[in-house]
Amino acid sequence: MRLFIDCTYTHSRGGNDGIQRTVRNIVNRARATGKAVGVACQPVIWTGNKFVEIDQVAFAGRWARLRNLVERFLRTLKPWIVVFKPLRILYRSNFRKRVFRILRKHEGALRKLLLCLRNPVHFSQDDILLLLDSTWDVPFWHAIRAAKLRGTRVGFVLYDIIPLVAPETCPQEHVAVFSRWLDEASRTCSFCITISQAVAEDYKRFAARKSAGDASHAAAFGSFRLGAELDAATGQGKVRASLQAMFAPPARQRPYITVAKIEPRKNHACLLEAFDRAWAASASAKLCIIGKPGWGSEAILKRIRNHPLNGTSLFMFNDLSDQELSYCYENAKAMIFPSTHEGFGLPIIEALHHGLPVFASDIPAHREVGGEYCVYFDPASADSLARLILDNVNKGAFPPVKPLEGFRWPDWEESCRELIAITRLLAEAGPC
Repeated sequence: MRLFIDCTYTHSRGGNDGIQRTVRNIVNRARATGKAVGVACQPVIWTGNKFVEIDQVAFAGRWARLRNLVERFLRTLKPWIVVFKPLRILYRSNFRKRVFRILRKHEGALRKLLLCLRNPVHFSQDDILLLLDSTWDVPFWHAIRAAKLRGTRVGFVLYDIIPLVAPETCPQEHVAVFSRWLDEASRTCSFCITISQAVAEDYKRFAARKSAGDASHAAAFGSFRLGAELDAATGQGKVRASLQAMFAPPARQRPYITVAKIEPRKNHACLLEAFDRAWAASASAKLCIIGKPGWGSEAILKRIRNHPLNGTSLFMFNDLSDQELSYCYENAKAMIFPSTHEGFGLPIIEALHHGLPVFASDIPAHREVGGEYCVYFDPASADSLARLILDNVNKGAFPPVKPLEGFRWPDWEESCRELIAITRLLAEAGPC
């Protein structure tokens, strides 16, 4: 059995958000894990007119890798500049900037040229194509329908349907693109795999409304769990001094952390309001906000940067490496995850995996992944979170939960094995 796994977006763009982290970890383990269970797994990407095979997904995207290659070449060239006058003239005439300008201008053509050298995929009967990546605007459906006609079974992974259930938390253009993609995926694919039962329930309700008796929206369902470990934390990377200073003794003043892209549904406004109330009650608490700025983050970023406690009790880091994030999980007082809508909540299991207590918003996905190991609060109530913080800071109180020593969650190897198993089961059970 051959299982082809699409990773077009992440292979091209790189990144370390939840979906990109998932795609990278699954794809890079799939061949070895599949071989152990009798499934030949092959990562593929869409080139614009066909699927081609690739070897693995790098942390950096294709453009970043090309840029790094050119940088290394120019560094190698630099010693010769002193010797050869023509090279000196080129170097002084912004040669480096011109090279990158040309590369960026012709990136599409270069990409197509490089991809022509890769093996094209010829789908056949009993093959499986799994759409793992967030390729919501990739026009490959005609090729997928052609593969289905040859007997290939096609499924897709659904991370959430937040653009449909909470469109106010997303850019409107993203809502439209995602809606079209999900309609097409529901009609075309034989099965759907979600990252939690909560997402599966959301999708079933969506499919029931959309189908209105039309079986074209009915699909087989399954789910798998994401891995807990930070794959890019090597244990040897540097942790910047400003980050270490924030965790300096005394231990009772270790900061609370929140880990999420800064965007409306992550609910940073409620989090900051809760800490403002705790600080107003003389709580000696520190908060560190970790995450890249995203859509709709301008107001909360301004509020953080202009906050009177910014730099003393309130901190923000927008570019932590996995090694630095691991350091935060290992040394923080607790992790607070106030999101209003999630498909999974990857930082919750990352924190629990590191033995860090978690305060999580009380939504179905968080209850599912955090179980009895988390403390839950109302994401619409800053007061409920403020009370938890005050009790924790002033009394050392932490509501009763299961001991974190008993927390067990799959690593990415087990996650990959789960995904291959459920994909095989759904593909074999259903029609093309």
